[in-house]
Amino acid sequence: MLAMNTQRASVNCDYHSPWVRLNILGGIGLAAFELDINNISDEELIRRYSLVGQEPVYYQDQTDWDHADFYYLNRYLNRLLSHALTKEDRMAEFKTMDLSRMTKETKVILYVLILFKKMEFVFEWENFAALKGTNPLKKRLDLVENPTGVHALYTKYNIGW
Repeated sequence: MLAMNTQRASVNCDYHSPWVRLNILGGIGLAAFELDINNISDEELIRRYSLVGQEPVYYQDQTDWDHADFYYLNRYLNRLLSHALTKEDRMAEFKTMDLSRMTKETKVILYVLILFKKMEFVFEWENFAALKGTNPLKKRLDLVENPTGVHALYTKYNIGW
């Protein structure tokens, strides 16, 4: 186990986070974290966090996650939804999601993204019907260290951005 933290371009990378452990176990290694997550292409982000044989990140145990881990989850789901409209394999993954295996936080992030992208048609699918009318989180979930509240929809559902 690595016992170090590093700072690059004012972005903290905690090598103890579940995202890093997921990728180390997945064979990508630490080199993947030399890049700022914002500089990674959409396709690369989806490839990294959809490792064959690995539990999808949206089903992961989030017990020891921090704001950065939830930020990456939000970004992954955002890109997955964006690509679901144009790429058949992404739509297949999206259509087969099992919401019962997700945490409340993941469901609310997913719900907010669906509303944000105006993809309400997914609530007609059997597996997404229960997501319709999702309530805000009871405890605030920050996706960044110092949220500014620039996204009203996130704020409405008690997610700091």
